[in-house]
Amino acid sequence: MSRKNALLSRQRCYWFNRWFTFAAAFVGLFCGGTAYLWGSYSGTVKSTEHLTQPQLNLLGVSFYFSQVAGLAVGVAFDKLGPRPSALLIGGGYGLFRFGLIYDWPLPCLSLSLVLVGLGSSGMYSSVVGPNIANFDARHKGKVVGVLVAMYGGASAILSPIYKNFFQSSTDPAAGLSKFLLILSLGLGGAGLLAVIFINFVPKEENEKVSQEPTEESPLLRQDEERSMDHQKSLQEMAYPQSDWLQSLTSLNFWLLFFSFIIGVGAGSSVIATVGQLAESLGGSEVTATLVALQAVFNALSRPFTGTISDLLANKISRPAFLSFALLIYSFTHLWLSFSTAKMLYFGVVLIGFCYGTTYVLIPVMVNDLFGAKHWGVNYAIINCGPAGGNYLFVLLQAAIYKSHCLPGHDDCQGPECFRLFFWIVAAISALGFVLSTVLWFRTAALYNLKQSIIRQQHEKTIN
Repeated sequence: MSRKNALLSRQRCYWFNRWFTFAAAFVGLFCGGTAYLWGSYSGTVKSTEHLTQPQLNLLGVSFYFSQVAGLAVGVAFDKLGPRPSALLIGGGYGLFRFGLIYDWPLPCLSLSLVLVGLGSSGMYSSVVGPNIANFDARHKGKVVGVLVAMYGGASAILSPIYKNFFQSSTDPAAGLSKFLLILSLGLGGAGLLAVIFINFVPKEENEKVSQEPTEESPLLRQDEERSMDHQKSLQEMAYPQSDWLQSLTSLNFWLLFFSFIIGVGAGSSVIATVGQLAESLGGSEVTATLVALQAVFNALSRPFTGTISDLLANKISRPAFLSFALLIYSFTHLWLSFSTAKMLYFGVVLIGFCYGTTYVLIPVMVNDLFGAKHWGVNYAIINCGPAGGNYLFVLLQAAIYKSHCLPGHDDCQGPECFRLFFWIVAAISALGFVLSTVLWFRTAALYNLKQSIIRQQHEKTIN
């Protein structure tokens, strides 16, 4: 019997309750979300290690690579559960700290950050996956929305702590070393403790079957058997369990894959360059406010979208919400292409909201369309797209920005610095809207069947 099946067959006890799993997930995702802290201390790493900008970029790209390599973590999640992820996070930070102290070569430092990224990706999969499986379809969106808000908010909590208590102007290297030690031991230990409580919990039976024997006619028994076979067939249709090979041969998988690439790329292209964007429009003083706005609405959109997608599930399926987000992306990039510094506020708010919305919808949709049994691998494959797509969007933005710089200058001033880029991304987002809309209509029957089964189960529970 596999480890997952053993957990499913285990008798329920209080420390494997789904609510303990949900609470422990907050701690796990807080630990995993710290991978996004890189921007807070990368400047210190550059100055103390005397790195060039390309060398620093190599370290930063390590996180992108780890998302692509996260496919291995997805396999481990499906086979081994969530335990190894915490060890990767703690071990990665520990190796990076020792590498800085003992002047390890750049490839070794990069490898240690790859481990952090793998741990982060693995923690996300190993924490979100069980919670999606543990709660019924009426609450999956809310559960994932609340959890991924913590994943995105971890860096917002720890970044000011680092800047106020560890980023010493007299000895920045020592401050960074202490901070990394806390990340290594504290997060590794907390994550390992948290995942002890994260498990697949057997669902409660919705029906109580009478144990008293009853006499039935053969015809009645045949009717009941046919009815049970029909219900089983409907369940298999509504809740498929596709492995990675079956998923890769599905058109729905690729529609979701490219929609995710576009959704994340369209958002990250603004989030990563909001400072440059504001400076090019002569509004460098509003950069901090813009960053805060996108972070706040990015976080708020996750529980909001998760809750709304659950409440309206019987009317609007999740692919429809993804289509709406991509359509808003397209119009928002057109808005940004003609924006002044003060007009950026509205655009950044919408970008942050749609970005968070995308990250809430995709994990649940992978579960909806391909099942929970192989969720780890399927989601890891889906997540490879944004990892590579982000890099391509950044390269495109950098090339267009550089083409508008004056000879001998690295900075660009004026709305034309980003205008062409925003037009291109607006067109790509419109393409994403078309792809997700096709997915919406292709999966309409599946989502209707799911809702029909949910209503039947709810009626049986009431009766």
